[in-house]
Amino acid sequence: MRVECALPYLLLAATTSIVCVHAEEKVVTVGAVLSSAEYGQVFMDAILSANMEEGMIEDQIRLNGTYIVMDDNPIRAAMSICDDLIPQQVYGIL
Repeated sequence: MRVECALPYLLLAATTSIVCVHAEEKVVTVGAVLSSAEYGQVFMDAILSANMEEGMIEDQIRLNGTYIVMDDNPIRAAMSICDDLIPQQVYGIL
C-alpha cells in the first residue's frame, strides 16, 4: 500500500485514541516526522480531510497538523522534534 493511501487510516487510528484521552480539548494537534515535504503535504491533506469528513472524528473536535522533515542525523532529528514539534503542544507524533 502506498503511503498516500495509508496515511489517512494511520491518522484516523492515532487520532481516535488521542481524542478519546483528550475529549475535553477543542483543538487537537497531531505532529509527524516524515521523510519529505511531499509526504508532509499528504499528511496535511489527511488532516484537512479528517476535519471535513462527517463522522470521522467527533464534531466538537478539530484536528490541527504540524510536521517536520526527518533529518538524516539522528541527533539533529531528535533536536528538531524537541525544538519544532513539542512546542506546538502536539498530543501525538506519527
